Amino acid sequence: MIKQQIEQLVQDRQIKKARQLITRWLRQDSSSQRIFEATQWYRRLSLYKDSLRLIMSQFPFDAIASREMKILAAETLSILGSTPYAIQIIENIEPKTTDEFEVIAGIYFSANNFEKALECFQKRIALAKNSRDYLIRLARLSCADCNAYLGNYQQAISICQGLLKDSSEKLFVSMCKQAMGEYLARSGNHKEALKWLIDAKDSFPGDDETYDHALLYRWLGFTYVKLGKLAKGKELLRRSTDIIKKTGLREEIWLENIKLAHQLGILPKNEGRRLEFYPGLPSGFITKKIFKSLELVERKSILKIYFSSNEFLLNGSSYLGIPLEVKLLGYLRIVESWGLSFELAKALLWPNEGRSYLHLELRLRQMLKRIKRQYSIQCLVKNSRMYLDVKTQKKISVTVDELKLLPRLLGKDPTFTREELTSLYNLKKTQATIWIEKLLSQGLIAKVDAGRSTKYKVLK
Repeated sequence: MIKQQIEQLVQDRQIKKARQLITRWLRQDSSSQRIFEATQWYRRLSLYKDSLRLIMSQFPFDAIASREMKILAAETLSILGSTPYAIQIIENIEPKTTDEFEVIAGIYFSANNFEKALECFQKRIALAKNSRDYLIRLARLSCADCNAYLGNYQQAISICQGLLKDSSEKLFVSMCKQAMGEYLARSGNHKEALKWLIDAKDSFPGDDETYDHALLYRWLGFTYVKLGKLAKGKELLRRSTDIIKKTGLREEIWLENIKLAHQLGILPKNEGRRLEFYPGLPSGFITKKIFKSLELVERKSILKIYFSSNEFLLNGSSYLGIPLEVKLLGYLRIVESWGLSFELAKALLWPNEGRSYLHLELRLRQMLKRIKRQYSIQCLVKNSRMYLDVKTQKKISVTVDELKLLPRLLGKDPTFTREELTSLYNLKKTQATIWIEKLLSQGLIAKVDAGRSTKYKVLK
């Protein structure tokens, strides 16, 4: 009886009452089957954190009881924007069913691993009995997307042409037309792309700006810029970005528009540099860097962070090893007005602590309080994104230069001792020893004189 009541409340979107009744229902019996059913209700109500909390309160992150629960947890993490943690769960799972292939393919796609995503989508399609089933056609369209991201534009176009022959639903046909326009635009056939994109625009429902609209505006904007209509193209790219930001989707989805503007040469130089050094983006998101280093130098900064050499200066004093609080401030200085989401920050600060996921937001908020107390810096929070205001940005300088891995103060003299390193960076002797071993292993220094006061030579 309660189960039927919950189902009706979920259908009616009565979130508060549904949540209360689900809790009562689970108190009667918290078997794995009931937990699974409850997570499905939470997800249908868009209560993804409730769903994840229920799963992870029952099972350790790295030993969730069933593969079904593991995949469900990974899918939920990916939806929440924590794809790196989702990958940690699924990387040792071999999918078997159509649903498993579908979910795991989507997670790999979110992580920019298009080869693995394509492989999973293809296996999902191979298991299907009817290649014209709607969900299978969606999977075929995903295969086309993967091929496009891998540069296989003709293959992507061929798949899309087949889907247009097999489909009659107005919205899906519009999605395929938009995809055709995208693939043609990316392959350099801009005039033909524009025809397909305009045709798709005329077919889309006009009264609702969805993610599908955002994709359409993205590629219309890209194509118009390529055809010389700069103002129109820039406006469409901006409109696409605004829609995506409202959906709350992960950073790289709206940063894709910024990346396109960068590739088109219409992004201001400072924003292009910021994009290339945006922290935590998936591997391969930026395929070719224009800028070799990032220097955000403020004349009156009280905090100077050197990410590549793992050191910082605070009020004139130098320290080796960047604590998490200072790292976060450095990340926020880099992203400026774009902000940094809580989800991305969690994976950046605690990359191997997925098992503690449910506690990471509290840990992050406590860190923000410590930053205010210890560094007198207030981080702004809006819609689970963090920012620094313009005045606060001027308190922080950031340098990222992979050619400068050696701690700065060691470059002033050709040799140094452990005692000198201790003095330069306010280290204890044991800390200095650990740093020397690390620098030796990196090939940045070499031991040149063994004795009561061993010296080390700077190599790079």
